[in-house]
Amino acid sequence: MKKPAPHTLRPACFQDLEALYDVCLRTADAGGDASHLFGDVTLLGDLYVGGYLAFSGGWADIIEDAQGMAGYRLMTLDARAYQVWFRKQWLPQLRTSRGAQLDKGQAKHLDESLLDFLWDEEESYQPPWMDTYPSELHLSILPRLQRLGLGSKILQQAEAWLRSKASQGVHVGLNPDNHRARLFFEALGYEFLELADLPTEQILYLGKSLIES
Repeated sequence: MKKPAPHTLRPACFQDLEALYDVCLRTADAGGDASHLFGDVTLLGDLYVGGYLAFSGGWADIIEDAQGMAGYRLMTLDARAYQVWFRKQWLPQLRTSRGAQLDKGQAKHLDESLLDFLWDEEESYQPPWMDTYPSELHLSILPRLQRLGLGSKILQQAEAWLRSKASQGVHVGLNPDNHRARLFFEALGYEFLELADLPTEQILYLGKSLIES
């Protein structure tokens, strides 16, 4: 394996949102570029990235190299607490800020599943395995820094930090078609938890115990 590429890892701020959303979009098609799939290129980031910067119990870190932003790492110690906050505070803010632009049935060029998610009034999905794997982690890295050993290093740093905060386990949610990501996490000790058929999407969940034996 090649040596990890030179990079920096720093906390994200709201001034980084545009670049963060761009990374999200460019890795959203089962790990590939999804720019061609969405008319509104910010809605995906609003739903899957922005909340981690706003939530008091969330963390968002930026991966940068000589060319600029190359990825991000998102975490929350308590996924259930994040989901409650997301439903009660973040989603209503998005609905208000976008207003009539996203009135269901009137929007153009937007992915239907994202609209359904935006206007979804269902309770958060909190399966029993969250008792064992309460923390949540997302790692997205652009192709130029993939397959260099960087991802595993950044992931292991995140696990060490979660372990220092007494988390007993962490989970990740993947697109079931992202086979490369699944192999990556499984090679680092993540195990199958569930293939969940949620109202707006299907998610493959993997988890890893952080309890030291």
